[in-house]
Amino acid sequence: MNRRWLAAAVLLSQIWGACGVATEPVAHCGLAGIVPPSQRRNLSVGGDVVPLGIQVLDWPSARLLAELFAILAGEVVGLNLVMHKALPSSLWAVWLLAGCTPDPVGFGANCSAEGRDWPHVVLETWDSLLAPNIDRLRRELGDRMPVDLGTTGYEGFESLFVPAGPREKALNAEWLPLEFYRSYNAKWKDPAKYFSTPYTSISTDGLQQCNATRFYVSGFMETYLNLTGDHDGVEVVDGRVVAKCVGGASGHWWLSPACRQNPGTCIPVMDGGDGWFVAGSMQRAALYGMPLALCVGTWAKFSTAPNTADMLVYWWTPDSTFLNLNALPINFPAHRPDDWSAGIKVAEAPRITLRKFAMHALPKADLRLMQFLAKLSLSQEKLESMLLETTAGKSIPQVACEWLKANPDIWMRWVPLETDCTSGYGLIDSAGTHVAKRSLASSCTWCPAGKFSAKVSDDLGLTHICTPCDAGFHQPDSGQAACNICERGHFAGVPGSSACTECAPGSAAAAKGATECSACSPGSFQASAGRTSCASCAQGTFQVAQGATFCDFCAIGQISYSGATSCTNCSVGSIAASAGSNDCTLCRPGTFAEQVGMSMCRACRVGEYSDVAGASACTRCAGGAQLWTTMRKLEVQGSLRWVDTDAATSAAACGCAAGARFNELGECIACERVGVECPGMGTVVVMPGYYSAEKLSIFECNDGQRCRGG
Repeated sequence: MNRRWLAAAVLLSQIWGACGVATEPVAHCGLAGIVPPSQRRNLSVGGDVVPLGIQVLDWPSARLLAELFAILAGEVVGLNLVMHKALPSSLWAVWLLAGCTPDPVGFGANCSAEGRDWPHVVLETWDSLLAPNIDRLRRELGDRMPVDLGTTGYEGFESLFVPAGPREKALNAEWLPLEFYRSYNAKWKDPAKYFSTPYTSISTDGLQQCNATRFYVSGFMETYLNLTGDHDGVEVVDGRVVAKCVGGASGHWWLSPACRQNPGTCIPVMDGGDGWFVAGSMQRAALYGMPLALCVGTWAKFSTAPNTADMLVYWWTPDSTFLNLNALPINFPAHRPDDWSAGIKVAEAPRITLRKFAMHALPKADLRLMQFLAKLSLSQEKLESMLLETTAGKSIPQVACEWLKANPDIWMRWVPLETDCTSGYGLIDSAGTHVAKRSLASSCTWCPAGKFSAKVSDDLGLTHICTPCDAGFHQPDSGQAACNICERGHFAGVPGSSACTECAPGSAAAAKGATECSACSPGSFQASAGRTSCASCAQGTFQVAQGATFCDFCAIGQISYSGATSCTNCSVGSIAASAGSNDCTLCRPGTFAEQVGMSMCRACRVGEYSDVAGASACTRCAGGAQLWTTMRKLEVQGSLRWVDTDAATSAAACGCAAGARFNELGECIACERVGVECPGMGTVVVMPGYYSAEKLSIFECNDGQRCRGG
């Protein structure tokens, strides 16, 4: 941790010490028509009734703005106040507004601390420190993130400044504008003659040694070397690239290439702190041919040396330190964000937004105070005119009071009307009813859930009204500037909804912002709530009604396709054996289905057959002639026998029934001859004691025992 942050940590421990919160006195101004101290009130914030806490920041412009606000908040708005001891960091102040104790080392905070009287507002925070940390702040603080109340009306800016003395001498002598960077190019001009040269005429008392400043921060110097190629301006010490100062590590001055060979022509440049901008000044001097001698002074040296010698100075606005010099910034090329973030600072610095913040709970605690803070705005010119008075010996409270007394036409515009409703609020009448016109209103109130704060303008300026959310939208929270659209699968059927309703089973909402849910059409269903679409009935099911939560199974003998509103009978020759069948099944050979919508196939009767799948009728053997049947062989009591069978699958199963045989024409006739037996399928068996000498001729053996031929 460097010395600056160590000092800051010590300061913070002093502010949040064992004795509690450190405060500063609140000035009394005595504006006309003030609210007497005995009639001033506290705020009710987060369940606590407390004075308004103003967090002061420790630089002149922030102190002045805080003083202006404090006088008005007490004497005009009528609030009791506490001025919290000044802090050196915008980021710390925002942490404190969230109820967190800042960590000066890690840029974090302890947000679990209890028992602190936290501040409620802070003015003039610098975005240069807040902006890189804003996402982290929002992520870590969540709902405790302080409310951004807009800008102060003026900006912050840093640059090399040239005082009026040398500037006017150069302009009078040769019309040389020293507020323009090209006027310093030593190849064209000799600007050094308008400054205190040689630089060695400036005492080194109060100047810091190079090795105690950013001249010896290797990262800065490596960037300088890579950008400029000025190897003579740096050296390697202990393996680190550092600036090559006159007199080495214990020296005080660094000379730019444009005057290094002729030091008497170097223009002295004063920087402060640990060398806040020496790296940028070195880059500019090398690339733009500026003959500069850079040094870093202690605060005492930094703040006084430019008053006794003509030199350039690194400075920022708003600030009172060098206002008496009437110094102007040197204009460099327009700001280049990508270069600047990469450490290349040859272009102009960015303009820095200065913001006001309030504790997250303050908007509900006091509307007029929030309106007042939002409107509070000063121009750079007015701020600097007040700061200039402080350099003449006047205190900041004195300057603030005198300005307020002299400029009521300005600050009266900051004090809101009772009907100046800000975002989150809306107009109400004396009965507390929301109204849409200022002429009907008496004050403002927090917009409730189901409504949003809509911006309107009239002859008196901007205000807001509480407007019901449109159907299809909702707002669950109070004090909101807009309504939220209902998500898919939800709806809000009436204006002013605080929540969207899930679509009931049997319905769905496909798009956002639905005002009603669509009933599932016939052939579809939805079993669950909050859905974005209905599902088609699956094959084997159907639904004839709208808004169904399920589909019915098709009956046996019927089928359906996806999305069906009715079922279809299976055609003849096919069946559906179970309810909810996806498809009809063809009857296999040997079976048939003679009607539509059958659930099972019937077997072909004895004497009939079917040799194809999907038959609607069976074919009769021999056209149905008598004595024909269908048979197959089965083993009966150890021997194969022909038996009648149904479900025959081909004409090959057809033949003469038992007791019949084929005649010469292939017809089945009764088996009436003696000595033979007809077991079926046209088979003729000669009985013992008989023989057949020729086809269809049967003879009895002579003696009843021996037959012809053996």
